[in-house]
Amino acid sequence: MANEPLKTAVVTDVGIAKLEAAYQAGEKVIISQMALGDSNLAYVVPDPTFTELVNEFGRQDINEGNTTDSWINAIVYVDSTRFAGNSILEFGLYDTDGDLIVYSSYTPSVVPAIGQDYIQLEIECSVDLYNASAVTIEVTPIYPQATELERGIAKVATEADVAAGIDDEKIVTPKKLAAITQFGPYRSDKVYQYGEVCYTRDANGKVTYWEWYSNIESLAGKDPLNTTNRRIGWADVTKPFYW
Repeated sequence: MANEPLKTAVVTDVGIAKLEAAYQAGEKVIISQMALGDSNLAYVVPDPTFTELVNEFGRQDINEGNTTDSWINAIVYVDSTRFAGNSILEFGLYDTDGDLIVYSSYTPSVVPAIGQDYIQLEIECSVDLYNASAVTIEVTPIYPQATELERGIAKVATEADVAAGIDDEKIVTPKKLAAITQFGPYRSDKVYQYGEVCYTRDANGKVTYWEWYSNIESLAGKDPLNTTNRRIGWADVTKPFYW
């Protein structure tokens, strides 16, 4: 055993056939679960003919994963509430049809119990495949998606998402919000575009509005309170000037 690689993954014969068929047909093999096993506490040489683990003790949905045109990657954070005390010496990736696509041996590891010195056991599987584009990794995050009422993880909106104003699920960062906000405080580092409006406060704390009227001249760094920077004819500062 000392001369054997303890962590080696192989694509099974069933997996090879399904991946090739999907690749040729322009379809997808959806990998959704990782099976965990102890291979009867003995190292087992990974064999492409395997259709199941030597001694499986449980399965988990895949928590993270991605694919490229040439490789797949899947990660599971082992659930200690279910498997504490079990030894992992093998694992496998299963598709949504229940077929074993990838089998791997694993460096012997005991699933830790949850306690003061608890360490999360993470299993990662990466496999090179010329037809990896025919694979979809179905991910079930270890933390749920955040909602207005529940804590969880959330995707961050892009500036395009914020400008479109359609997506109601992604979160907005202050930086991206500031990029599209109107009627906000004046920023000396921003190059304002035609039609944008900001406000400043004078020495007495009075709010003064100023609409940037030019998309040709860069007005970044020009203080709106300086009357020489204002459009000729704007003398009334008691209300916004609309051009």
